Amino acid sequence: MPGDPFSGIWDSAVRAGIFHGPHPAYAVEFTDDEIDAALSHVGDADLILCGHVPSPLVQRTPLPGGGFALVVRGVGWTQGEPDGRGWTIDYCVLDHVGPARLGSIAWEVHRHIRDFRPRDPSWTTDRAAAFAR
Repeated sequence: MPGDPFSGIWDSAVRAGIFHGPHPAYAVEFTDDEIDAALSHVGDADLILCGHVPSPLVQRTPLPGGGFALVVRGVGWTQGEPDGRGWTIDYCVLDHVGPARLGSIAWEVHRHIRDFRPRDPSWTTDRAAAFAR
């Protein structure tokens, strides 16, 4: 969202009868006018990629011109044990499988969850937030 790179329009609750948002804790309420203004920058794109989200989310979103775009909110993770066991990364891989005239439905999305071991297993989101202040 312009002016706030850590907040997206898909954190909003409901727009045109469609739920937008993975979790109420991250909810930011934007007006329909603010959402239309932000989406006017993507033109008639059929795919919008987003990152830095608590968990992947794939959805279609209406565009101001009457079309739709497939929105893929990229990567999530789960925190494991303090010794580094049990952590997972959650990500999506996209394949363009149809002709461009199909727009947003020409994309195939594969979600994957893999184990990984962090460099610093003592890292927490609370620690990251304190560092940012």
